[in-house]
Amino acid sequence: MRTLRWGMRGDDVRALQQKLKDLGYLSGAVDGWFGYQTLGAVRAYQQANGLQVDGVVGPETQRSLGLTGTTTPTTPTTPAGSGAKRAVSLHLGLNGVDPAGYGGWSGPLSGCEADADTMTRIADSEGFATNQLKTARATSTNVLSAIGQIAAVLEAGDIFLLTYAGHGSQMPNTNSDPELDSQDETWCLYDRQLLDDEIEAALAAFRAGVNVVLLSDSCHSGTIYRLVPPQPTAAVVSVERGYADLKEVYYLDLGAQRPGPSDPPFVGFPIPAPQRARMRPPAGERGAPQPAEPLVLNLDDDDGDGAAAADREADGGGGIITRAMPFPVMVELWARQGAHYQQLRQAVANRAPVAANGVSISGCMDNQLSQEVNGAGVFTTTVNRVWASNSFTASYEAFHKAVVAQMGPTQTPELGLFGADPGSLLARTPFNR
Repeated sequence: MRTLRWGMRGDDVRALQQKLKDLGYLSGAVDGWFGYQTLGAVRAYQQANGLQVDGVVGPETQRSLGLTGTTTPTTPTTPAGSGAKRAVSLHLGLNGVDPAGYGGWSGPLSGCEADADTMTRIADSEGFATNQLKTARATSTNVLSAIGQIAAVLEAGDIFLLTYAGHGSQMPNTNSDPELDSQDETWCLYDRQLLDDEIEAALAAFRAGVNVVLLSDSCHSGTIYRLVPPQPTAAVVSVERGYADLKEVYYLDLGAQRPGPSDPPFVGFPIPAPQRARMRPPAGERGAPQPAEPLVLNLDDDDGDGAAAADREADGGGGIITRAMPFPVMVELWARQGAHYQQLRQAVANRAPVAANGVSISGCMDNQLSQEVNGAGVFTTTVNRVWASNSFTASYEAFHKAVVAQMGPTQTPELGLFGADPGSLLARTPFNR
């Protein structure tokens, strides 16, 4: 049997997985792909049996497992995404969260696991070694561990695709980070929220020259990768101030959406008054915030072609679900869990800068809500339609514009660049290795 390692696939990998499953080390699928779950199972077996813990199934580990036959692979013997480089993806989809971690809120959704499957099919078609974590398995520990294991094996020229579908939220930033709106964006993982600080720290583990592509079909996801430089330029400050103004309008608008007539309206964005005064331009000045648009998607004429009846029939008359944590839940969690999340921020406060090359396309801007209709995310559905079975051949920049052109007026996907040399990645064809 050949030596097996991360990214390989074939019948011999399947035999390894079955053996690990029989011994109780592997809980995932026996699918012939040596992904991060198999890697973790191999390492656990090696540690438990006094072997070198390297995640590589060479002659010694094979003998220990009883895998000394002549099983031959049915696919190429090089790692998935090979040729010269490797391509690995991780797809997160949460149709709910654990109420124990969210003050009793379970965050039910219907389309996020389906979105993870959609992005997995895209990655699989492009030759990626794909991995998934869905709902109860998409805990903060599992997600960060998976990203860390992938970062440990990828090298310059390799590519990592990370996609998320689920609730997005925000919470006050209590660090000295240069967040002009004093808000951290978050992913609502199963057990707790994952801060944008933590996402940035996880991305910082990738080596220089690795290409990272991030897609987040969640609310408030425009800057989910964070990465505001410690001393931002005037241009960056201008952009961030614009985001902050829009987000303040969004929260002020919630005052008209209080649950009942006896409940007090939300009367201010959670930013210290002196800082808010510096952020907001004078009334009437160009760039001042405009009234927030209604958070409603036009289901009767999705593509603007006037064929309202046909579009309504295609939608099945279904309603809209937004992937946002309800504001009362958000405020309650700020109060109850603020100290815990401050500890999480502090744990990654001295994170290194991201050395990889990164491109992010979000489901919406920070001040907007991502939506799902009839069991699928609007953003992910649009991404899949524009990708068009790998027939899209232009750049990520052109891809982003094509996606935006097919979205409704209240959900505008944001293109973000981060890392050492994102321009080199931006010019590539989306999802190509």
